[in-house]
Amino acid sequence: MPRQPRIDLPHIARHVVQRGNDRRPCFFQDVDYLRYLSELRELAKRAGCASHVYVLMTNHVHLLLTPSQAGQVIAIMQALGRRYVHYVNDRCYRAGTLWEGRYKACPVDSQLGCRSTNFRLRGFDWAANAAIARTRYRPIPEHDRSPVIATQARQRLSVRARTGRG
Repeated sequence: MPRQPRIDLPHIARHVVQRGNDRRPCFFQDVDYLRYLSELRELAKRAGCASHVYVLMTNHVHLLLTPSQAGQVIAIMQALGRRYVHYVNDRCYRAGTLWEGRYKACPVDSQLGCRSTNFRLRGFDWAANAAIARTRYRPIPEHDRSPVIATQARQRLSVRARTGRG
């Protein structure tokens, strides 16, 4: 049976998750995290795709991306996967895939937030939220949209706490 096509609409944020093959590590040293973020920053900038936030864990990645045109997230993730896997395979004298199948991406409504994006970030060093990560903060956003999303999320949580709805 063929794969279902991805929902690919411009200006709709996506929560992207990519896991390591067999849930094995994808990042081995700090330089690996930096290389991944450098490649992500370059590819997103070239494509005109906004990178709001990231969480890089040892065996998987969470990204929040908003494309300005259809097909950008697909192109970025393909190129990022190829570049980073080539880098790791060369550096670690290995061969084969690093990632487990296709990445997963769910659309995020900036008004409602992505309830599946409840990252439990305490203790993760490689996150783009300095208030949570505290250490090794590496900002990637080069625009002003991510604070808006964070503010909207805090407002919704505040409304839910007061009213029990939201």
